Amino acid sequence: MRLTELDLNLLVAFEALLETGSVTAAASRIGVTQSAMSHALRRMRDAFDDELFVRAGARMVPTPRAEALALHVAHALGQVRAMIAPDAFDPATSRRRFDIGTTDMLEVTLLPALMARLQEEAPGVQLATRDLRVGFPAESLRRGEMDLALAGYFEVPSEAEYPSEVLYAEDFVCLVREAHPLAEGAVTLDAFLASEHMMFTLSGDLQGSVDRVLAESGLARRVRLGLNHFASAGAILVQTDLLLTCPRRLAEAFCRELPLVLRPLPVEIPGITMRMYGHRRSHRDPAVRWLRGLLAEVARTT
Repeated sequence: MRLTELDLNLLVAFEALLETGSVTAAASRIGVTQSAMSHALRRMRDAFDDELFVRAGARMVPTPRAEALALHVAHALGQVRAMIAPDAFDPATSRRRFDIGTTDMLEVTLLPALMARLQEEAPGVQLATRDLRVGFPAESLRRGEMDLALAGYFEVPSEAEYPSEVLYAEDFVCLVREAHPLAEGAVTLDAFLASEHMMFTLSGDLQGSVDRVLAESGLARRVRLGLNHFASAGAILVQTDLLLTCPRRLAEAFCRELPLVLRPLPVEIPGITMRMYGHRRSHRDPAVRWLRGLLAEVARTT
């Protein structure tokens, strides 16, 4: 199918059907008759050679083909809307979907406060996160499949093409359970080295930045567990005498929810800087600019 053969108004009808699950409600949302919406659905089915939406009880649910099209349609319409009204974005009434690449650590530390703000200020806005642990998402940002990427420093192909800004910088701390022998008093280097440790590792390598710093002084710690995700760390710490070295904000988030104690490190570990990356294609999009500002504010105050 060539682009000239597709009425782009059908994409608006597609979006309304996807969001409402009803021909009647979709027609009402975009201001056409139910008959016109039914006709649009028939034309969409012909154009894409797929049913797209099938009835399941009282709702019209998307087929796998429609689900595959959904993200592309949302971004295409978002760009068209931004082009038509480049200075207009009202978060209070917007139904925009944003896709953000991030890590599970930032999901733990930033998303609770971000979602609380969205609930208050932008109740119709949707947010979806993507895993960034495989590396910098250059193509996803370029194609508009991702609006922003949040992570530690990346080597980007071009600073001009992928503008970024600092979200925050932080240091590392120890995290232990309240009943841990190191929960009170000074954490000496000897006690730190004598403890059994947990660490985060994507590759399975049990040598990280802490171990490299220690090795410079001819020292080594005992790593008992390497985790691929942050989510289970708190629950494991609560039930063991393992010690976790992690960014301060993550430790504080765990301490708010679990009987854990944050302790200073007896060794100096280089801190980390979290950045927010975008693409020049959407850098002036008022909706993305609003989201960048909101994320920066949440990062400053969380």
